[in-house]
Amino acid sequence: MSPASLRDQVRQLNRIGRKVTGCCTLTVGELARRDAWNDGSARSAAEWVSRETGAGWGEASAKVELGQGLCALPTTTQALLSGRISGTQAAIVARGAS
Repeated sequence: MSPASLRDQVRQLNRIGRKVTGCCTLTVGELARRDAWNDGSARSAAEWVSRETGAGWGEASAKVELGQGLCALPTTTQALLSGRISGTQAAIVARGAS
């Protein structure tokens, strides 16, 4: 691959990763809202997400909080799902909006 192709591939893969992160975050929010995580194996949505994804408890807790908060932020949600912003950027916007 040429250097330009490699740079382009990194950009494309990064955008795909952001889209997947956005979808996962929204799904985690819905999981928490519906108490769908509660299969008797965890004490909270964050604990369940942490165990299932391998994320640390703080990271899982932040994902649950962001996922739940995005329902009130449709523009941020669309930017996250399109890959225009990262999960970290969406969390900053959500904190500022609350």
